[in-house]
Amino acid sequence: MKKYLLLILFILLISNAYALGLSPAKKDLDFKTEQQSSEYVIVNNEHRDLFLNIYATGELADFISFSKENITMPGNEDQKKFTAYFNLPSSLKPGENKGKIIIEEFIPNIGIGDTQVYAKFRVVSLLTVNVPYPDKYVDVDIELKGDNVGEPIEITVNVKNLGKENLDSVQAFFDIYENNEKLESLETNKGNLLKGDTKQLFTKLETKNMQPGFYSAVAKIVYDQNEVELGKDFNVGDEHIKILGYTKYFVENMVNRLEVDSENEWNQKLRNVYGEIKINGFNIIKTLSSDFEPRERKVLSTFWDTTGIGLGKYPVNITLFYSNKTTTESGDVDVVTLKEFESLNSGFSWAYILIGLLSVFTVILLVYIKKRNKENVYK
Repeated sequence: MKKYLLLILFILLISNAYALGLSPAKKDLDFKTEQQSSEYVIVNNEHRDLFLNIYATGELADFISFSKENITMPGNEDQKKFTAYFNLPSSLKPGENKGKIIIEEFIPNIGIGDTQVYAKFRVVSLLTVNVPYPDKYVDVDIELKGDNVGEPIEITVNVKNLGKENLDSVQAFFDIYENNEKLESLETNKGNLLKGDTKQLFTKLETKNMQPGFYSAVAKIVYDQNEVELGKDFNVGDEHIKILGYTKYFVENMVNRLEVDSENEWNQKLRNVYGEIKINGFNIIKTLSSDFEPRERKVLSTFWDTTGIGLGKYPVNITLFYSNKTTTESGDVDVVTLKEFESLNSGFSWAYILIGLLSVFTVILLVYIKKRNKENVYK
């Protein structure tokens, strides 16, 4: 059925494209900041009733307006005219700038069985403006190769001289940032650049002291007395939640708290992190989801009911899910008696008892001091 629907839509689009025309099909504009205008003609070849939208796309879209943005053409009307106005800014980049003027119509819904489909067709007129290059002008592209933690990132700056003159000196300078904090400054080799030629400038970023995360490289390319700035974002390593530990002892025949101690090693916030724990092939136990701030350590928790599960050691598999990635860890857990559990955690129990005794002693000491001070006042 889908194949038939696609075939019908294809036939409709082809037939309707020829049913509608737009002239001129292509226009080359002069580069000038004074307003320019051009008249366009829509041709209704099949003499149908048409309801059309007019709009622009591409690099020039923001600088194009129309005398009409919606046009209705009755079937007895062969042609319809509208005017496009062009207000080009002086800041338009040198070289070729492109845009499109589009006439678009929606085809009404088509019912095929229980399925309703629709399509839209359009005709396009291309628009080009060639902005002349100044005496000194470069086109720049930055490439970064490598993203493993601890390994250097090779930075290549491709500089092409598109101006009318040779350049005596070309060099690039980089500032490396993490969350708006400047970490390091780099600079490339230096050289001249003939007009029409391309030169590669090189430098290297060492990452052995950088943690996994998202970083930015802000470049300033200096050519003779001119300069251009641009930025490039890059990663060192990848998003990662590390499993630091998990609950390993559980009391038999009761609901136990199960915790997974985790840490976000990434320098950006990771949302909706959750875990799935599978013990000895039993049903998967899911933790609640939680957001991790950059470099944050947090416990993901859930509960495991050991009712009916015998004493002993069981294999466990933990999987954390975040940002279409996973972290897994395998190990063992033990189901023990309450007495064994208390014995295993006796160190913690004595610690709590010691803290309690110190608190009681502190209170008694404060009361005693206060009483002595009060007696001294009345002497």
